[in-house]
Amino acid sequence: MQSDSLKVMALIRAFMTYGHLEAKLDPLEMEKTYEGVSVAGDVFNPGSRMKELIDPAFYGFTEADLNRTFYVDIN
Repeated sequence: MQSDSLKVMALIRAFMTYGHLEAKLDPLEMEKTYEGVSVAGDVFNPGSRMKELIDPAFYGFTEADLNRTFYVDIN
């Protein structure tokens, strides 16, 4: 089982890598263009699995954890 500080570090890294997916930026309107299009049997939804990684619940955190202070050693 990971310590909370390691999970926080993983969550921070996920935001650094995939946080733009929640920004609702789609200048090419790919979601609208490919809405309902099937790719390899799945509906085209770029980044849908990546969005899970920036959800604190993915790491086991609850609403109560959002006000907690965590120690993260970056050295």
